[in-house]
Amino acid sequence: MKDLNEESILKFIKGRLPNPDARVLVGFGDDAALYKIPFGKYSCITTDAFIEDIHFSFDYFSFYNIGVKSLTSALSDIAAVGGTPSVAVLSLFLRDGITENNIDELYKGIRETAKKYWVNIVGGDTVKANEIAVIFTVVGEIDKSNITLRSGAKSGDIICVTGNLGGSYTGHLVLENKINIKSYGFQNIVEKHLKPEARIKESSKILEAVPVHSMIDISDGLSTDLLHIAEESRVSIQIDASKIPVSNETKRAASLLKLDPIEVALKSGEEYELLFTISELDFEQLKDAKISIPITVIGKVFVKSQKNLIIFPDGKTKQLKPTGYNHFR
Repeated sequence: MKDLNEESILKFIKGRLPNPDARVLVGFGDDAALYKIPFGKYSCITTDAFIEDIHFSFDYFSFYNIGVKSLTSALSDIAAVGGTPSVAVLSLFLRDGITENNIDELYKGIRETAKKYWVNIVGGDTVKANEIAVIFTVVGEIDKSNITLRSGAKSGDIICVTGNLGGSYTGHLVLENKINIKSYGFQNIVEKHLKPEARIKESSKILEAVPVHSMIDISDGLSTDLLHIAEESRVSIQIDASKIPVSNETKRAASLLKLDPIEVALKSGEEYELLFTISELDFEQLKDAKISIPITVIGKVFVKSQKNLIIFPDGKTKQLKPTGYNHFR
């Protein structure tokens, strides 16, 4: 890319993005984008960084995977508050040694992800740096009645989670340790790490079915994100370790790596599953909503005076501590 300037790079990028839909009045290429917010809707906004040797390694990430995961992780934050993504802008930091083909692959991943979740890429910035960084800012739309924050959990609520947990962490370790993915049948957990899903549709269906009191996406790890809800809602939580959904593939990988699958599920970040609390009486209604992925009850919310606890299969209890990812640890 050394023979190109910022203008030619942006022109190259623009040709690799999908055409914007009717929500966008002015898109990629001007000083700022303009888009319409439907009457009666609120805006929600998030930003998420994906940085070389911190969030990904070129030992096993392709540029295509970087494109998919960097946008998906930002979209997941919109799902967590009950919103629908509409537009996104990208700050792209490029270092020496990056080729035109690399950028083409990166934007292939971004383009496919944007089309999958109906989000418009409407602009951004490109900067030369010492490492690659992909930073998305996403704006979404939300009905006032659908706004779900971390701070609304109530005593007596049940704690629910979508999908299964631990796959991203074990998938990462499989890649890092160069374990033969095909021979061991670890395709799903590796896919969970490289190409995760944002639960946009699932969030919408859950909110249509029942009143959700609090919600967060699992990006830092189940234990850490549970404690985020407890702290912000000023409540205590108790979870049953035996109820935490862990796939057989994750259990096999944990066994091979000599890890406890429960501890893996508690610390595994970048899962992007939804963790939420609802009234126990509403769970039957939720089961009738025909959501395409399983939803599991893993615990209960109590008044603040009690400790945050985890009950293990042998009956022992321990105080729940944040074992998930911490940038500054």
